[in-house]
Amino acid sequence: MDEIRFEFDCDTSVPHFHGELEILYVLTGRCAVMTAKNNYLLSSEDFAVYNPYEHHEIYREAGAHTVSAYISLPILQQANLGRVKCCSKLQPDQADYLSMIRMNLAVVFKEVTDSPDLRRLQILSHLFGLLAILKSQFELPESYELHPTQEIERIQKVLIYIGQHFSEELSLQTVSDLVHLSKSQLSRDFHKILRISFSDYLRQLRLNKAEYLLRTKRQSVTDIALECGFSNTNTFILNFRQQYHITPGNYRRCYEKQASPQPQEGIAAISGTLSYMNLLKYAAKEEAVLPLNKRSTLPTRIEIDARENLGKLQLHHNDSTSLGWAEQLLHEEVRDAVRDSVKTIGFQSVLFFGIFDDSLDFYHEDKNGRPWLSFTYIDLILDFLVDLNITLQIQLGYTPKLLTKDRQHVFGNSCIGLPDNLEKWKFLVSGFLEHLVYRYGIELVSLWSFTPEQLLFVQYGVFSLEDYLYYYETTWKILQKQLPGAMWKARVFDIDFLSVDGFDILYRFLDYCRQKSCLPTQLSVQSFCMDHAKYDRAVTENRIQAKMDQQPGEPAPISADESVLQHRLQKLRSCLDEYGYSDLPISVFGWNTTLWQNDLGNDTCFKAAAVVKHCLESRNLVTAMAMAHLTDNSERRVMNSNPYHGGYGILNYYGIPKAAYYAMMFLTLLKNNGDIILAEGDGYIVTRSGEGRKLQILLYHYCHYDEQNHLTEWIPLEEQRTIDRYMGFVQKGTRSFAIHLQNMIPGNYLKRSFSVNREHGSSYDQWMTMGAPDLQNRTQKLYLTKISTYGALYENVLIGKSGSFNLSTVLDEHEVRLILLEKR
Repeated sequence: MDEIRFEFDCDTSVPHFHGELEILYVLTGRCAVMTAKNNYLLSSEDFAVYNPYEHHEIYREAGAHTVSAYISLPILQQANLGRVKCCSKLQPDQADYLSMIRMNLAVVFKEVTDSPDLRRLQILSHLFGLLAILKSQFELPESYELHPTQEIERIQKVLIYIGQHFSEELSLQTVSDLVHLSKSQLSRDFHKILRISFSDYLRQLRLNKAEYLLRTKRQSVTDIALECGFSNTNTFILNFRQQYHITPGNYRRCYEKQASPQPQEGIAAISGTLSYMNLLKYAAKEEAVLPLNKRSTLPTRIEIDARENLGKLQLHHNDSTSLGWAEQLLHEEVRDAVRDSVKTIGFQSVLFFGIFDDSLDFYHEDKNGRPWLSFTYIDLILDFLVDLNITLQIQLGYTPKLLTKDRQHVFGNSCIGLPDNLEKWKFLVSGFLEHLVYRYGIELVSLWSFTPEQLLFVQYGVFSLEDYLYYYETTWKILQKQLPGAMWKARVFDIDFLSVDGFDILYRFLDYCRQKSCLPTQLSVQSFCMDHAKYDRAVTENRIQAKMDQQPGEPAPISADESVLQHRLQKLRSCLDEYGYSDLPISVFGWNTTLWQNDLGNDTCFKAAAVVKHCLESRNLVTAMAMAHLTDNSERRVMNSNPYHGGYGILNYYGIPKAAYYAMMFLTLLKNNGDIILAEGDGYIVTRSGEGRKLQILLYHYCHYDEQNHLTEWIPLEEQRTIDRYMGFVQKGTRSFAIHLQNMIPGNYLKRSFSVNREHGSSYDQWMTMGAPDLQNRTQKLYLTKISTYGALYENVLIGKSGSFNLSTVLDEHEVRLILLEKR
């Protein structure tokens, strides 16, 4: 844009002059600043404003980074802005107004670097807002002076004239006549105030402009010389070499050589570091206040006949939930989370793993090697779950360390390996099943489902397929002997790996099961929507098992396919049908949008829209979908102390619901209030009850990961508290819906609108608004839980005899909204 431009790390260790107003913002480190009137030190997030033609020099410490905003003189004239004094370091009493300037500057920076042409009006709006603050709070009164007023006014008039005519032939006599002074008097005043001679100032101004044009324009050196006021090319080259110790042509070639050979778009093109987030986080605050001040697409128009019937709605989001490791169920905060979610979301069954984990002190051997079992901690866990009256899914997996010599794949207290001694393994499994029947009764236990160790570890190379198949058959026979007819779910594959490896391993597994008559009741799979083709398998495994002090990054890249879960389940279903297993149901025992338990986007509203999108898209392909995991506690190791550290639970480890939790609740309300589909499409589904007295509209605005801005490496704790996490997603702007309902039953309706967005239902965003505290006391936790509940609006609506009703609504990025219409 002509009105404003940004430059990073401007080299201003020489006298710096320009005809624009400059706002210098320190991103990281410290900068020493010298002006004609002050010397001071700016630290990270400090900024200073320099008037047009105001002399200043800046010296950055090693590692320091700055960004400068240059606002053109015509815009300043339109705003009627005079000279200002504004420096965050020198005016701490103006903290509120300084913060407002940061927010406006951050929004302008974000929009200019991303899409200046599309956002021109919004940019100008925030730019004039910024200038309005400078004028009302920081403009200098006429009485402010460090030199006699007449001297200041004359020199300012001279500087403005030079700035407008520096490309022309200028002399000291010309400008002295302008202000009615002699050449000698003007020369003395000029040097007294600016500490530089008239001729040096003019030459420096012309060289500054020429250096900028060499970096940004494709003009010839001769054209640049003439445009900047040099009489000929030789004079320009001589002066440029004296200033920069290099010829203009070589300077341009060196600059181009240092530039990235593969230019990026947007903010990623400007800075290769995270330092710009120290400015952009203020844009997040401003946009949270004004969420509709974004670009928007044409409205999605939906025509709905309330008498339509497109089939029954089958939703599986709450058929099951994954609780992670069994040992976590000994902790009261996890139990509270399970109790609340069973009540609110309506989970009908739970699954977990590690029931034979050494942390539960289950398997023992005496000094002669004879095995014996202890059920104390297992009983505490199962008693709690049985009391909730929900179905259990128990994995007979993760081998006690005494039963395996393979210690290469140890995860905490668990060995991801097969037992070396199958006789002792039979004793363990038989004893466990006998205890279940004795304690809870065969009728109840027969309703539960059981799974063996996960076959997906073959894909990691932990054990061979041949060894696994024999173990699988052995474990299945034990279950059939103890609980004939019990549900046997083969928790087998990661379909993300199948998409890379192919389906041969699946076919070999099914062939073996058919030959041995041990086919599973269901084929249970997992998916974390990753693209494993981009990483070596060993790298992924190492990152998953990385120690705490390694601060691991993303185990594998996120898939670029926005509907990857649906597409991979479709592929699996198609392969099963073609191979003769069309009757074999598929369930998902674990899914998420990432495998990384430190993906900062997991805490945001993104997860709410993602939950709705994936659950709706995949619902007709599976019999159950268990999201991994219910709480961040199930991760077993919290990688840092931040309550919002990117864990992929739908509650944080204090049990505070995230945005995804309320999205799950909305799906339950949709499921419970009506099961006949009226309409469905990108970003929406509309249903009604059988008699037509209830109608539900679920809307969501999903924005996928941005491959350029998505964080893939662990960042320090403090940066986690300040970074704008929403920059990691595609910026689509708002989305509007225009809905026309027809043939509704006339009468009075209660309209209820529930929403999850950055203002309502997102405890992460509210936590940021609170200043990202540590939540060290109960009062803070209760307060955050209370203020971050979902938004709710209740209205009375009259549907006339025509049976028609129009509804318009606008969704912010990542927002989910459920609208319920119920006839009174």
